[in-house]
Amino acid sequence: MMSMMESNKGPGRGAGVSAIGVIALATALMAAGTAFGQTDLGSLPGVSAPGAYGDVVNTGATAASSTQRALQPPRGVTSDAATGLRASVGIGATRNSNPRRVPEGQEESDTSYVLNPAISYGGELGRHLYELGYSAGYQWYDEFDSEDSEYQRLAAALQLDLTRILLADLYASRVDGQERRGLSGSREIGLDEELDEFQVDTVGGRITLGRRANLLQIYVGAETNQIEFTNNNQGLRDRDQDILEAGLFFNVGPATSLFVHARRSDNDYVFGNPGLDNTEDALTAGVTWEATEAISVTLEGGQLEKEYDDPGIEGFDGTTYLGKILWRPRERTSMSLYASRTTEESGAAGSAFYVSEVAGIDLTQRIGERLSVTLHYASADDEYDNGRVDDIRDYGIALGYGLFPWMDVGLSHAIVDRESTDPDNDYKDEVTSIFVVIRPRLGSE
Repeated sequence: MMSMMESNKGPGRGAGVSAIGVIALATALMAAGTAFGQTDLGSLPGVSAPGAYGDVVNTGATAASSTQRALQPPRGVTSDAATGLRASVGIGATRNSNPRRVPEGQEESDTSYVLNPAISYGGELGRHLYELGYSAGYQWYDEFDSEDSEYQRLAAALQLDLTRILLADLYASRVDGQERRGLSGSREIGLDEELDEFQVDTVGGRITLGRRANLLQIYVGAETNQIEFTNNNQGLRDRDQDILEAGLFFNVGPATSLFVHARRSDNDYVFGNPGLDNTEDALTAGVTWEATEAISVTLEGGQLEKEYDDPGIEGFDGTTYLGKILWRPRERTSMSLYASRTTEESGAAGSAFYVSEVAGIDLTQRIGERLSVTLHYASADDEYDNGRVDDIRDYGIALGYGLFPWMDVGLSHAIVDRESTDPDNDYKDEVTSIFVVIRPRLGSE
């Protein structure tokens, strides 16, 4: 699920590097940002290596993104919630070879500048925990003003430790942002047209009966998302999404849990074609394994059915899966591998949804006490219900250096390449960035 202090680039699940994304990646690498993550629910590791902050798997996707939800931990306060006040500021400059994501032969490069502040505050209320967070991102281009973008996110989470075996997580957020050109599932817009702006309001909660030390854990959750597009006459894409889920963990040992998970998602298009209203039902089973602090594994698979109110839209009935492996073979080395298959809502012309298969690998190596090197490779295969197929590759390298205890600097280079059965959607973008991340010492730090 989505971390609560991460940048938001659009309701489509992303393909394409942005400077804001690079700063978010650097912030994650340097532990400068704040993410609201896992609660005491089985042992569901999140994808914490840089590829989770890349652009095939876009943590800037809104709460409606199924891929995003699969690859991130459940929403709620983090284990760092009681540390008090935390803040970071990312500043960077990026050179894109093709910022407007146009086909070969039409590319024009441009430079952009980024400011990405974030602040959070957490603490204890007796046995309970709370966390509040605000983050923003601003990106300005020298030449292509139509590509300028900004986002703001305000979030809150509360964990209630009600009894020895009963835990409740509550959360809410508001996001205002733009949907970047070239995102998977996004609308194709004119080169001089402003980016589609959106607002997402989210409220949700989860109740867990049992702790990791117990043989059984049962959880139920509910969430509602109101997604509204606020410009370019895109109200037909506005929708309400209601999610209900439940699951059972069978903790067979201190390192291993078996689980089953059921989820229903209702998508109600408010002003558009009511035939696009649809319901998704998923039933999956899997295993989590944390043999040591150096390795954690989640494997999950099952059946997903997506049915539309309009009988003319065929929908989907097939397999869905998720795999996540976090491995630290040595003290200074970390690696993550991840893969997923699910469906996503589509804003592309003539398409109601698409099936997305994502896979990626990331490797981070620390060299000495201050230098880190990260390599990432990710791919996505998007199959739209209208027959369009996109093949996306996102790969690159990032270097980070701890200049001071409160400041990190870095350099990154990445390539995003999309090949589509519709040639108008082909593009290749090379992105080179420099960045500075500042973490002032605040509160009890």
